[in-house]
Amino acid sequence: MTVDAKEFKQAMRQCAGAVALVTVGAEHGKRTGLTVTSACSLSDNPPSLIVCVNRNASAHARIREEGAFAINFLHEDHALLALTFSGQKGVDGDDRFAFGQWIRGVTGAPARWRAARSRPRRAFRRARPDRCPRARTPPASRVS
Repeated sequence: MTVDAKEFKQAMRQCAGAVALVTVGAEHGKRTGLTVTSACSLSDNPPSLIVCVNRNASAHARIREEGAFAINFLHEDHALLALTFSGQKGVDGDDRFAFGQWIRGVTGAPARWRAARSRPRRAFRRARPDRCPRARTPPASRVS
């Protein structure tokens, strides 16, 4: 059985899961981000998250360049923001940050003000080349 890529994406969008924005870029004009459901906890010792970013996503190259990003878990009230960062509203790159309030996180990555939870991360190892950068919270940048 073969599944069309478009049909597969539509089916996956119907699966329930935590929705987060992965944001990257310390400088205005060079920021970008994407909507993911692939962010989840990895370990509590040390506190770690893992997120998978498709190598074809516009944010992938920026994450590799910057070496830091933020994972912003969203509340159900942030549906429009999630759609904006998914590209479904036709808004790209830095223009996505015109929606909502953003602060500069301790890693320099943009963090959503009043997100359900926002965590700065440093990319430190890829599980496979050009796939799934693992993330951890460096001791100096823990957020409570």
